[in-house]
Amino acid sequence: MRNYQRLWTSSDFLQAMQNTIQFTFWSLSLKFVIGMTVALILNSRMPFRSLLSGIMLLPRIVPEIVTALAWKSIYDPMFGGLNPILQGAGLIDRPLGWLSDPNMAMGSVISVNVWKGIPFFVLLLLAGLKAVDREQLEAAQVDGANAIQRFRNVTLPGLRYVIVVTLLLSFISTFNQFGLPFLMTGGGPSGATKLYSIPAYEKALGSLQYGPGIAIAFSVAPLMAILIWLLARFMRHDDKRDGAPTRGLGIGDRVMAGFTGWSMSSSIWLSCRSSWSLPASNGPCARFAWPPAARPCNRSFASRPAPMPARSPACWC
Repeated sequence: MRNYQRLWTSSDFLQAMQNTIQFTFWSLSLKFVIGMTVALILNSRMPFRSLLSGIMLLPRIVPEIVTALAWKSIYDPMFGGLNPILQGAGLIDRPLGWLSDPNMAMGSVISVNVWKGIPFFVLLLLAGLKAVDREQLEAAQVDGANAIQRFRNVTLPGLRYVIVVTLLLSFISTFNQFGLPFLMTGGGPSGATKLYSIPAYEKALGSLQYGPGIAIAFSVAPLMAILIWLLARFMRHDDKRDGAPTRGLGIGDRVMAGFTGWSMSSSIWLSCRSSWSLPASNGPCARFAWPPAARPCNRSFASRPAPMPARSPACWC
């Protein structure tokens, strides 16, 4: 537990968490807005929709390491292709260090993450738009509703479950992002793009400090559990509002609760066993000590319950 306590007094960890929140917020916002816009365009009656849909998949099918190295070369201030294009268009007057400037590095990494994540939003939102009832849209149009009113009052309510699931899945993957920032900047410059996953890697694998590294990695587990719980509450509230019959705790909820408890206990055990500064025989890690101390049997043989007739006698201590 001492490893977890040290995290909230570490300026590096707090800065990494701040960078992670900023990275996640702007990435999700841009991916949702751009993905919804592209999905609405592809859902309209425009020509070459199939071709454009196939082109939209290209960023998604490119491996992450190829994406990171390709964009790193594009952002290069001397040999990259972005600066000459912007200079030729008159947008900048000198080459910019997209990944070497602390004020521009985070925005550059966010742009690459948005570019790679847009196809995921487009596919799910486009599938949701296909499921929206056309008769309701036509009825709203007959009643005099314009495009914005139809989108706000008919399309968005029909997409609420798709939007929630899409944002949840994208939040989990974006918040735990490691490959793009690590391969493009390594967390630099001056820690401007260091997400919380990078210190976890550096502690556990770079410095072989498994206790602090595991503590950093599992520090977001309560946040993920709270988020999943809030989403479950929201979806159950919508079910009740739509008139769906209420039911008790399902098998999925029980499995999720058991897995969450197991993962938290496992993370504490690994952190405690990997910490050299905290003895395993006392303190918060005493219950995880191995081998466990032998416990004397407090029951006498006379107080032992009588065994069942069909079973052989056994020690009940």
